[in-house]
Amino acid sequence: IVTIDIGGGTSDIVIANHNEIKCITSFRFASNTVFGDLTEKNEGELSGIVSQFASKIESKLKENNLAVIESIYDDLKTKNNSADIASFFFSLKDNKDLTDKKIDIDFSDELRRDSKQKISFLIFYCAIIYHLAKLMKAKQLEMPRHIGFSGNGAKVINILTNKNDKLLANLTKRIFERIYNAEYPSDGLSVILMDNPKEATSMGALMGRHDDNDEIIAKKIVLLGTDASTFADGLKYKDIKDNVEKYIRDVQTEIEEFFKFFFNLNDDKLSFRDSFGIDQDIIEQARKVCKRDIKTYAENRLDQKLKEVNKEDPIEETMFFYPLSGVLNNLTYEIYKQVSNNYN
Repeated sequence: IVTIDIGGGTSDIVIANHNEIKCITSFRFASNTVFGDLTEKNEGELSGIVSQFASKIESKLKENNLAVIESIYDDLKTKNNSADIASFFFSLKDNKDLTDKKIDIDFSDELRRDSKQKISFLIFYCAIIYHLAKLMKAKQLEMPRHIGFSGNGAKVINILTNKNDKLLANLTKRIFERIYNAEYPSDGLSVILMDNPKEATSMGALMGRHDDNDEIIAKKIVLLGTDASTFADGLKYKDIKDNVEKYIRDVQTEIEEFFKFFFNLNDDKLSFRDSFGIDQDIIEQARKVCKRDIKTYAENRLDQKLKEVNKEDPIEETMFFYPLSGVLNNLTYEIYKQVSNNYN
């Protein structure tokens, strides 16, 4: 069984068998990657998804004379934090002032029905499963029987499939089968989207009685992200500093391989358009955008990371998601610009 806890800033994965933890991994690739600010932004500029839906939500607030809620929103805009604004948009569905007046503002539903930005959520999901499958294969673990998602960021997955567990399981199985180069075991795979993801954290839901922090630390592993099987065992950040260019090249190659893998998933058996409602022109646009500036995003994020740590610190997270965050961030903004131009 695998549990994946998607938060705002980090995603945490626990892999267990018969309630025994086999390994744990964690990385900074979570819901803020999709909704958060641009890697490079101008003053007042918000992320692509927030920008695309902001005017529609603003109009609804004004039309219904919701002055108090408008003032909260105006205050958030002055702080210019896209992730906070996205959280505010999500909260409106259950806001008492709105429900009392029977005003429906459902940001999740807006995103679910959108045929443009949905490819961003699909890339986000597939990247996590792709990394998980490579990690499990490298550790010579069997393909999982169950995968459970928790954490507030798990709403990203609900946007993608509207709680269609079967569709999600089929997509996930295809990723594992291609990484393992083998058919899925006959028992199959169940994907569980927990009803109350914020409360059911991956560690608590799976581990129950396990509270030995030393044991948890000992089980943490990091697949470096430079190839299919190299772990960060014993490596420190000084090892990267001493050979930065090589690590950048290797991570770039891995991301290029991932995007090739991702777009090859779009076939007659699991069409992105038919299965997830993504426009064909957006798929082609994404194919082009996802080839751009991978090396630059990898360099920038690694440079930032090396400034944050001591050179003697052990490597704590994979580098696989370093350029992915930048590419995905740019893709959401490029889609927003295209939607805006078509509308105008």
